[in-house]
This record gives sequence, C-alpha cells and structure tokens, in this order.
Amino acid sequence: MYLTKEHFWAASRRLPAEEVSLVDPHGREIGKVRVRGLSADELESYQESIAGAASGRITFRKAMSRLVAMCVINEDGSPFFDKHEVAKLGEAPSWMITQLFQSACRLSGMTESDVQELAGNFDETPDEHSSSD
Repeated sequence: MYLTKEHFWAASRRLPAEEVSLVDPHGREIGKVRVRGLSADELESYQESIAGAASGRITFRKAMSRLVAMCVINEDGSPFFDKHEVAKLGEAPSWMITQLFQSACRLSGMTESDVQELAGNFDETPDEHSSSD
C-alpha cells in the first residue's frame, strides 16, 4: 500500500517510543523508563555533534550519554534529564546507559556501528600511543 502525503505526514508526527526495563547485571529489574526515537532534525544534530566532537577528543561514553539524555522521556513526553545532567550520566553504571543507548539507537533508526563510524576510534586517548610507534 502506498501512502498518500496526508498519511505520510500523519504518521511522521508520531515518534516511536517504548518502555525500557533496566535490568542489573544480576538479572534484577530495577525499574522502567520511557525512551523515544529522534526526529530527523534531532538525529542529524546528534550525528553532527559526534562527527565534530571526534576531532575534539570526545569519548564514546559521552556520545552515549548525550543520546540517552535526548531520548529518555517522562510519561508526558517531556525530557527526563535536563541539559545539566548529561555529564552526570557519564557517572552512571555502563550497564544502565548501554541498555538505554541501545533502545534509543534502534528507535532512531541508528546502529551502534553508525555512531562508532561517525566518531572514529573511541578507544584512543591522547595519552595512549599506537603500537606503530
């Protein structure tokens, strides 16, 4: 079935969202949060920040935290985290951020390899020397 323009625009107003049950490494559920996908403009903005940040030595964790902050929402659709809490998300256990990041990527039509490709080599830091030295 082909969409009409009206159906296309109607469907585009609904960003995908889901509840994510956070499960600790011991298999215990600690609670649920709501995660939504990004709009096309938000995704492009996020991708540009990753690509531009790669030259500014951004870490993979900050890239994950930024996406999580953009996508985790309250039940009413408002942002769960404010912009001042993005840095604090980097202190959260990686198992929590990873679960939320995976959901945000999937709902936004993005794979983790897409993010890694944009950011380049996340593992290398200025203090590390390559094995070719």
